[in-house]
Amino acid sequence: MALPARCRHKRHGTCKWQVMSGRHVLIVDDELIMREAVQLILDDQSYDTVTAANGVDGLNRLRQRAFDLMIVDLMLPDINGLEFIA
Repeated sequence: MALPARCRHKRHGTCKWQVMSGRHVLIVDDELIMREAVQLILDDQSYDTVTAANGVDGLNRLRQRAFDLMIVDLMLPDINGLEFIA
């Protein structure tokens, strides 16, 4: 069942995202093995996953699409994980 998206980014008065399925996950971790392990587990459960190796890359991914869940390392090399989710 699709749920209506919460739109925070408006362009020309229209919402950028229309529908979220509840299964889009962003994984942000600078350790490759952790990113791949979490992605493998979630992909196996039919989640749509996107990974980022650092905070800047993660923020760029957030600008491209909406996510229902973010799994973020607290000790990223370029930005504090808590600052990332704020």
